[in-house]
Amino acid sequence: MQHTNLFGTVPTEIGLLTNLHELRLSNNYLSGTIPSEIGHMSELRYLYMGYNYLSGTVPQEICEIDILFSAHTVFACNIICSCCGHCISR
Repeated sequence: MQHTNLFGTVPTEIGLLTNLHELRLSNNYLSGTIPSEIGHMSELRYLYMGYNYLSGTVPQEICEIDILFSAHTVFACNIICSCCGHCISR
């Protein structure tokens, strides 16, 4: 759902999509924090959330799943202070 002019917050219910392999929410108008429930998406391998208006920290739960892109790329151009530096350096 990239470039679709989505706005609002990312709902916590997104964590219920446990079999999803790829989540593309970049280049929208999403705001608020990144829900830690994304960490429940155990099959997630690609996560794109850059170029939104997200704030806060990257939840530790996201660092614990095996995403194939670095958090620097995934969360590009958002105002985020990462709580998990080891995750960003991958």
